[in-house]
Amino acid sequence: MKKIVLGSFSLLVLTFILFISQTGCKKETFTNITKVDTVYKCTPTIQGLWTGMQLNSASAGQTWSCSIRADGTASYENTIFGIRQLSTGTWTLTNETWTCNMTCVYGVEKFIGAAQTFTATYNATTGTLTNGTYVTTTPGLEDSGTFTLTEVN
Repeated sequence: MKKIVLGSFSLLVLTFILFISQTGCKKETFTNITKVDTVYKCTPTIQGLWTGMQLNSASAGQTWSCSIRADGTASYENTIFGIRQLSTGTWTLTNETWTCNMTCVYGVEKFIGAAQTFTATYNATTGTLTNGTYVTTTPGLEDSGTFTLTEVN
């Protein structure tokens, strides 16, 4: 008899816990808020991983990924001539203008040490970088072009 009562009580507690866990959380509905992450309910931020395409003035394009960190540093990776390349640097955001100065630290030997400046328009409402341009200022490697970046969710 004791076992039946104890078993019934345990089943009742388990049912109660399952019921609470299924009804304890409600999905919140937000209105008039744009680009809100539905999992974490975060507003857009420029910090994070971005992927896109660079296109230089000679129309040679390549894919690349850029990591923009909260401490004001950034890095990007791309592949040139089949060789993985890494550049690091710092970024600033003034009003809507994102500026990033990078130096190549690993990759194709002739590009190591190349300095580049990236500029784009950041829209804090949509969380996008648009109208991206870049300039390579290292003597003998002067280059310029455009780029696109999309934040990876």
